[in-house]
Amino acid sequence: MRRMLKQSALVRDNNFKGGLKEYAKQMGKIGKFASQVKIAGYVSIGADVVSSGVNVYEAAPEDKARTTVVETTKVGVGIVGGIYTTGLVIGLASGGVGFVVIGVVILSAGAAVKGASEISGWIAGKSYDLIEKTLEDE
Repeated sequence: MRRMLKQSALVRDNNFKGGLKEYAKQMGKIGKFASQVKIAGYVSIGADVVSSGVNVYEAAPEDKARTTVVETTKVGVGIVGGIYTTGLVIGLASGGVGFVVIGVVILSAGAAVKGASEISGWIAGKSYDLIEKTLEDE
């Protein structure tokens, strides 16, 4: 294992001072950061679910079904988009791309997932309205 790490590009690089001990210390810092990001992800999912629940609870009685469909779609698309974003980030991180590039990908992918979530909620609302109107016409 030690021989493999010594042959690694990070340890051999002239910019990486300190050798194997410093490398292990940096990996420990990255591990702590990863666990904090994981906790933040759980908090974010919880906040989205609670926010959607409040929106459904506060909806007018005649709009509860529509609001439920819209909010459920938004949360679902947000979670699925987060899964794909995580896969993308892990793929980039394991490929050796710099942390700045990974940070840009995380921020832009997060914004894209939020946008996709809002758009899917809007589409779900329009679809619900169309289906409801069609059922009323029959």
